[in-house]
Amino acid sequence: EIPSMNKTVTINRNLKNPKEILVTPNDPEIVKVLKQIEAHPEIVLSRRELIKYVLATPGDRAKEVQALLHFDQIEQVRTSLQRIANSYEKQSTSLETVNAQSRANLLRALNLSELTKEKVLTAANVQRLILGMPPLIDLTESTSLKDGLSVPSPVQQQRIPKVQAIADIKSARDAIAEISGTLTAARVTELISDITALSNDPAIATSMERETFYSSGLKFTETEACPFCDITWDLEKLKTHIHNKLDHLKDISLKRKAVETKIAPLIVIVQKVQATINIMVNYASLTALSKSIQALTEYNSQCINLIKGLSALLPLEETVKVLANLLIVPQPVFDAVGDIEKAIIALPELTKQDAARDWLTVVQERLDVWRDAMRKHKVAKDQAQKAKQASDIYSSASDMVLKGIYEAVEKDFASLYGFVNRDDEDKFQAKLTPSMGKLGFDVDFYGRGFFPPGAYHSEGHQDSMGLCLYLALMRHLLGNAFTFAVLDDVLMSVDAGHRREVCELLKKESIFFLVEISVMAVTPQLSIPLSAFAFL
Repeated sequence: EIPSMNKTVTINRNLKNPKEILVTPNDPEIVKVLKQIEAHPEIVLSRRELIKYVLATPGDRAKEVQALLHFDQIEQVRTSLQRIANSYEKQSTSLETVNAQSRANLLRALNLSELTKEKVLTAANVQRLILGMPPLIDLTESTSLKDGLSVPSPVQQQRIPKVQAIADIKSARDAIAEISGTLTAARVTELISDITALSNDPAIATSMERETFYSSGLKFTETEACPFCDITWDLEKLKTHIHNKLDHLKDISLKRKAVETKIAPLIVIVQKVQATINIMVNYASLTALSKSIQALTEYNSQCINLIKGLSALLPLEETVKVLANLLIVPQPVFDAVGDIEKAIIALPELTKQDAARDWLTVVQERLDVWRDAMRKHKVAKDQAQKAKQASDIYSSASDMVLKGIYEAVEKDFASLYGFVNRDDEDKFQAKLTPSMGKLGFDVDFYGRGFFPPGAYHSEGHQDSMGLCLYLALMRHLLGNAFTFAVLDDVLMSVDAGHRREVCELLKKESIFFLVEISVMAVTPQLSIPLSAFAFL
């Protein structure tokens, strides 16, 4: 029955073709009304669905309520912005490590503990003075410390800067000692235990792989076709579909992030070792130690594989193997570093002019590397800051808007619930608090403070809370247009007295309901067929 049109409509549907309906009479105006109802699936709820608004966790409650209010995309956009910000932050952190390593290499070459313009200029001018070159007045981004230095002829063999080489060898030994030390071993043992626990649960392991699968696909979702099967989709609907799947894996994502946070320091240690080993390979080449070159090159490849394996994380079983191999530094690597040190020490002492020339050459090379690393890190850091700022602004703005909406809803909810329970809770109050994709819900308990609904209120009170919160939310969504809903068993645990109060409330609010078992529970004296329209 459509009261505004004074018409009765019959809708036929059969199990053979459940998506096909036959509307009689099939007038455009009637179809328009039915389409409007179809656009609001939230008008149909069972007790099981209704109670979610009351007893769900803040994160799940936010999703349920926002879906009811058609605010799903708010959380999807927030999650996407957060994911982008995390991605840029991860990239920035990686480049920060490279920047720190190149800075440390430069400080070793300079033989300084602090990198300042004044100290670098002083050290460089001492060497330039030895070579009879004019001092540098300023150090800018384009300044070359060896400006004016004569270029050696191609036939000249490259010399090894002895002082810098000895400092680099010490750095390599320190890095190797760190990766094979007790502190790293303790970190590895803890990580292996955590990852093994995850891999022993097939559901978690599969879900982590699925999350990676969806996240990878999302990056390639640029055209109106699924990147996995090439089926044509509406681009926004496809992204929403993938985001929904990722949202269901949010708990798995948190566990993965916790493991990745513990892995990050180990990746930095391996990167530090790899950087020093690269320098050792160069010295082994200059001293013609072919056996050392082979050992160091093989270990360098091992370090690259370690970094790739730890960064990938999946499959978990492979990561456990990678971690077990991380602590192992082959003996030939120790021997190679020792042989290089012996060869360097055996080199004849250079003249002051040759030493100054080599010093300027090495320092300038490392200064260029550091400048490049610093520029890349600055760009990545700026991107990460902007992405985080965008994410924070959106979260703050959406929370502010949602707070205003929830404040209006909570007042309406308190009024409705207070009416139903006016015999003892007529001064009832409630708080709906949005925050970063969550929705807190606390209710007053006889003036003793605010608590979660499940803390002290009975099951019957919780059910009536669910109904009243639903009515308040729907009234905010549809306003005066909210006159129809389908509720199933929503008052089963509510006592007879309060069921009558619910009837009074519905009558007072003039809402049409298509009620099933609920009608029999509310007014057992009436003989109303199931699934009949009732005006309460």
